[in-house]
Amino acid sequence: MKTTNFNLLKWLCSIVMVAMGFSSCKDAEPDDIYFAYGTPTCDYKISGVVKNEKYKPIPGINVVFQARKGGIMQDVLVMETDKDGKFETDYFDSEDIYITEIKFIDIDGEENYGDFEEKSIRAWGMTRNQVEEGDGDWYSGKFDLYDEIRLKKKPVEDTTEPEAPAEEEGNEETEE
Repeated sequence: MKTTNFNLLKWLCSIVMVAMGFSSCKDAEPDDIYFAYGTPTCDYKISGVVKNEKYKPIPGINVVFQARKGGIMQDVLVMETDKDGKFETDYFDSEDIYITEIKFIDIDGEENYGDFEEKSIRAWGMTRNQVEEGDGDWYSGKFDLYDEIRLKKKPVEDTTEPEAPAEEEGNEETEE
């Protein structure tokens, strides 16, 4: 009995859903009907400037954009900051933006104001500004993402070897 009632309920729900689908198109003209299946999308341009702790721009920093593809973080784009410490990409699509991590890596050591620690940020945490409206349907427009990244200097490692303890004089044991 329960199975029969359940099957009847499924059948009724199917009929109602079909009727609702047809009724939503009753006033549409053939030229007005279009299909928009999928996921809402938008485009992003990512830019910023990399500075040291004293707010001086740092040229020559590797900027590595990573995205998780197939469960593995992969480099999508690698670029370097210019002489003013700036970087800028072309537009990324919204599929990558939620999973994109950006790493800032000092590759030149002591050149360009010192040796800096690596830093990572998520693209989604950057300041967002909409620069182009979407179409009102599935496309939401274009956004600029911007951030000012400050890198800390790596701690200076002590490369000198520790001195051996000096032997004290007069502590030698003598046999009598």
